[in-house]
Amino acid sequence: MSIAAEGSTALGSRDVAVRRPRVLATLGLVTAAWLPLFQGVSRVMSLRGSAGVAHLLVQYSKDVALGVLIIVATLLFASGAQRPRRAFWPLIVAGAGLTIYLLSLFVADGASLSSLYAIRVYGEPVLGGVALGVLVQRGGRRDALPGVLAIISVAVVVIGVLQVMFPLAPLTAAVRENMLDESGSLPGVLVTSGDALRAFSTLDVPNDLGFFAVLAALASYAPSPLLDRHPSLRWLTRGLAVVAVTISYSRSALLAAITGGATLGLTYVLWDKRANSALVLRRVMIGLALGLVALPVLWAKHDDIAAVQNIVDAVTGADASARAHSQSLYEGLHRAIEAPAGIGLGRVGSRAGLYGTQQRVFTVESAYLLIALEMGWPGLAIALLVIFTAIGGALAVGGDRSAEPRERQWARVAAAIIIAQVTVFIFLPTTETLETGVLTWANLGIVLCRPSPA
Repeated sequence: MSIAAEGSTALGSRDVAVRRPRVLATLGLVTAAWLPLFQGVSRVMSLRGSAGVAHLLVQYSKDVALGVLIIVATLLFASGAQRPRRAFWPLIVAGAGLTIYLLSLFVADGASLSSLYAIRVYGEPVLGGVALGVLVQRGGRRDALPGVLAIISVAVVVIGVLQVMFPLAPLTAAVRENMLDESGSLPGVLVTSGDALRAFSTLDVPNDLGFFAVLAALASYAPSPLLDRHPSLRWLTRGLAVVAVTISYSRSALLAAITGGATLGLTYVLWDKRANSALVLRRVMIGLALGLVALPVLWAKHDDIAAVQNIVDAVTGADASARAHSQSLYEGLHRAIEAPAGIGLGRVGSRAGLYGTQQRVFTVESAYLLIALEMGWPGLAIALLVIFTAIGGALAVGGDRSAEPRERQWARVAAAIIIAQVTVFIFLPTTETLETGVLTWANLGIVLCRPSPA
C-alpha cells in the first residue's frame, strides 16, 4: 500500500472516529431540547385522538434516545475510553454502593415487576442525564448546551404566559380539561389557594415549569459561544425565569433559584479571577439597594400581587397547599420512623403501583422521604452520599486553580444546578421527574471526565 493510500486510510478512520462522537453529541443536544417539549406535544396529540403509532413514538422517543446514550456511555467507561476525574472517584464508589443496594432490594422483594419499574424510575433521570452530558462533552458540543436550553426555555415560558393570558382559549381550556381528576375538578397542583390558575406550559406540572426555567437560567452562566454572540438571549432567559416562577406560583422553584444563585455567587467570589474586591463590593451594594427598595414595595402591595400573596400565605399557614405539604411531610416522617427498613420499592409516590401486584401505599411530598420509605434509612444514607459526593466533586473541580478557566466555570454551574435540584427534593418528590432530572445530571456528566484530546 502506498504512503498516500495509508495516509488516506488513517485520515478516513480518524474522520469516522470524530464523526461518531459528534453524532452522539448531537443526539444528546436534540434529546435535551426534546425533553421539556414532549409532554406538551403528547397532550395535543391526545386531544386530537392521535392514539396510534405516531403517539407511541412521541411517548417513547425520549426513552429510546436516553437508552442509546446510556448504552454507549457505559461501553465507553467499560472499555476505558472515558475515565472519571479523580475528584469524582468517591461518587463512583457511592454510586456503585447504591446500585448494589437497589439490586439487593430487588432480589429480596417478591413483587419484582413493581420493584424493577421503581428502579427504572429512579435510575433513568440520573443515568440518562450523566450519559447525555458525557457524550455531549466527548463530542465537543458541550458549549452548545446552554444555548439550546436558553432557546427552548424561551419557547416554553412564552407558552406558559399564553396559558395565563388566555385561560379560556380553546387549546388551553382543552388541555386543562384533559387533566381533570376523578371528581371532574382541576387537580390542586394546577390552582393556588386563591383560585389563580398556575401555568404549566409543556411540562408535567407548574413546579416543573418554574424549575426548568431556573435550570436554564443557571446554565446560561456556563461558557456558551451562542450566548456570547447574543447576550440579549442570555438576559432574556434569566428574565423569563423570573416570569416562569411567578406564573407557576412555584415556591420550590423560587427556593431553587435562591440556592443555585447563591452557589454561583459564592463560588464566583471565591474562585473567579475576575472577582476583584471593588467589583464584588459594587455588585453587593447594588443587590442590597434593589432589595431594600423592592421588599417594602412588594410587602405593601402583597394583597394585589398574587405570586407574593402566595408566598405570604405559605409562611403564615393560610395556604391550603402549604398545609398539605406540611401534613404530608409529617405523616411521611412518621411512617419512615415506623418502618426504618422501608416498605418496599414501587409502593410510594405518584408513579407507584402502576405495574405488578403491589399497590400504592402512600404519596409523600418529599423526595428524601420517598427514598426513605421505599429504600429505608440505609438507602437514604447512601443516596445522600451520592448527592454530596457529586456536589463535592463539582466544587473540587471548580476550585482547582490548575484547571482551565472554562472547566472551572462549567463545574461551578454544575454544582449550582445540582444544589438547586436537591433543595427542591426537600419539598417535592421530583426524583422521578425525567425532564428536569436528566438536564440536572447532564451538567454533572459534562464535568465528570476530562475533555477528550483533539
